[in-house]
Amino acid sequence: MVLGQIRLEPFQERLLELIALSRQQGHHRNLLVSATGTGKTVMAAVDYGRLSKTLQRSRLLFVAHREEILTQTIGTFRHGLRDPAFGELWVGGARPNRFDHVFASIRHPGESRGLARTPRLRPRRALSLGTLRTTGARRTASKPWSAQVALGNGRSR
Repeated sequence: MVLGQIRLEPFQERLLELIALSRQQGHHRNLLVSATGTGKTVMAAVDYGRLSKTLQRSRLLFVAHREEILTQTIGTFRHGLRDPAFGELWVGGARPNRFDHVFASIRHPGESRGLARTPRLRPRRALSLGTLRTTGARRTASKPWSAQVALGNGRSR
């Protein structure tokens, strides 16, 4: 499969087929675990592109711990979706305007401007997000953190 000049390897296609099959069976909370360097970000972009075509309104929240990862990821999504304006960064001084496709930094929960304290991204509203991807989440003894995130396709349970 080629999406925006992104070529998937056969194992990547197979993993995405398994996720699609799982969704068809009613399982909308899926986790893709794969080794470093196997193209998880590319698979996420392709998966989102496919999934967004099936939803009335598709939204995305991608969470990472470093700005470099977010910048690289938004670039991969823009390339894969052939949309140079896709997504908004929420890291450093950048803050989204629309909150439809957000690439956000994990912040310490004690910070007043963290994800959980933003009205548009509170857990009760997080169910409206069509897809959530996280990468490189870390916890250290000096900076512990925790996050509650609801995944779904807009349906309540």
